[in-house]
Amino acid sequence: MSRVLGRFLLGLILFLFVLTCVWAEMNIPFIPAVKVMAENPWGLATLFDLYIGFFIFATMVLVFEKGRPYAWAWAVLIVTLGNGVSLLYLMVRGPQLMDHLRSHFEAG
Repeated sequence: MSRVLGRFLLGLILFLFVLTCVWAEMNIPFIPAVKVMAENPWGLATLFDLYIGFFIFATMVLVFEKGRPYAWAWAVLIVTLGNGVSLLYLMVRGPQLMDHLRSHFEAG
C-alpha cells in the first residue's frame, strides 16, 4: 500500500471516528455514558480492554521514539484522549515506523 493511500485511509477512519464521537455526544453526554458503562460488568470489561490497548500503543510509541521529548506527549495524549490520537500518530509517524520495521526484519 502506498504511503499516500495509507495516510488517506487513516485520515478517513479518523474523520469517521470524530463524526461518531460528535454524534454520540449529541445523543448522550460522555460522562453520564461512562457512568452507565461503569455500572455494567461488560461495560467495565470493555473499558479495561480499551485502556489496555491505549497503554500498549503508548508504550510502543515510547519504544519507537527512543526518548525523544515529544514521545511522552504522544503517550499521554493517547492514554487520555484515545484511539483518535493513535490514528493521528500513525498518520504522522507511520511511514517512519514502517521503514524501521522493514529494516529490522530484513536485517534479522
